[in-house]
Amino acid sequence: MFEVDLNKYPKDVLQLAIIALCYYAVDGENGRTVGDPVFEMVTEGRQSRQDKLCLQNPKIKRYSACGDLGHWVLKSIGCEDETLVNRSDDGGKTPWMDTKNLIMLDTSKYWQWWSSRGDKIPETGDIIIVSPPEHVLILESMNIDMNLGEDQTGEVTVYEYGKIHKKTLKAAGQKNTHQVKKIKKDIFIDNRKILGWLKMKEIKLTKPAQLPDDFKGTLEQ
Repeated sequence: MFEVDLNKYPKDVLQLAIIALCYYAVDGENGRTVGDPVFEMVTEGRQSRQDKLCLQNPKIKRYSACGDLGHWVLKSIGCEDETLVNRSDDGGKTPWMDTKNLIMLDTSKYWQWWSSRGDKIPETGDIIIVSPPEHVLILESMNIDMNLGEDQTGEVTVYEYGKIHKKTLKAAGQKNTHQVKKIKKDIFIDNRKILGWLKMKEIKLTKPAQLPDDFKGTLEQ
């Protein structure tokens, strides 16, 4: 990883940096599962610890890592706002708080509810929440024409943590392609309605980003 001040670059570079971080976090098309050092870094070991407790006592609630990727990305691009970033390793005073991953996103001043979006739609790198049940995705691309009529379908490519890896059957971070459908004024990703999204291009960055080494080539272009 290397440091760079993303404030010195256009916002499209920020978007590319977010995708590079996500790609690293899921090891591209391979996915990363519990026990992988990068998965453990992104989740701060919470998934592993809770999985062990669940083996000892099946009544214990299972951990969901779905929000961890978004908060790790926020920290990694240089956001230090502790009302938004829910991490213990962000250099701040407040440690990670249980049940706060989604609330801290959708109560942020950078949050856009779908119901009040006007003609806005999520952009590359934005953090999306869908429901039910609630789940967090980071958008790479969405192929659907919002100007067309109802019942349009397309595809969306996203990065996500917390789903089960098909081969290992363990909690994983993955890059996935899902069906996206427009029904009336709403968009559904695999039957989960988009509730809103975090507008990543508006996030205030107050320290250098920590980015994968292979992103240096992008900055040099």
